[in-house]
Amino acid sequence: MLSKEAKETTVLESFLKCCEEFSSRESFVITSPKPPEPDCHCAFSDDAGIYFELSEIIDEKIAQKFYDPRIPFTGGFFNDDILTDRIKEKLQKSYRTNGKRVDLILYFDLQPGWREDTMRQEVGTVMYQLGKGPFTKVWLFSVHQKKIIASFD
Repeated sequence: MLSKEAKETTVLESFLKCCEEFSSRESFVITSPKPPEPDCHCAFSDDAGIYFELSEIIDEKIAQKFYDPRIPFTGGFFNDDILTDRIKEKLQKSYRTNGKRVDLILYFDLQPGWREDTMRQEVGTVMYQLGKGPFTKVWLFSVHQKKIIASFD
């Protein structure tokens, strides 16, 4: 099983390759700073870099209850409140960024339980109520599909 930092680095690398805003950049180095900084810092060869806070959208209690390493599983562990709760939690946090941009990536490693338009609407509603918090952009990303579902700025 991957460490938290290794998993975040893998997810961020996949995201950067899929995202038009970043995919044209020649090279980058990802580091995992310690709190109160966000989860990852990505230094690009052409600028000072960007921080990323990552949050997997998964119901961990349900996932642990049903996880069995002997049985291959391709579904998702997701309930209606997890996306809303996770984004509210992240929008209300503070990070030390030394003035650098910080983006939030809400990601699914397996298939999400909601339709994409429903997820876009849910995140948009929460951000309308609470604002963007400390983030320049908020992204919804499917690792499994290698697809950006939505971005909010």
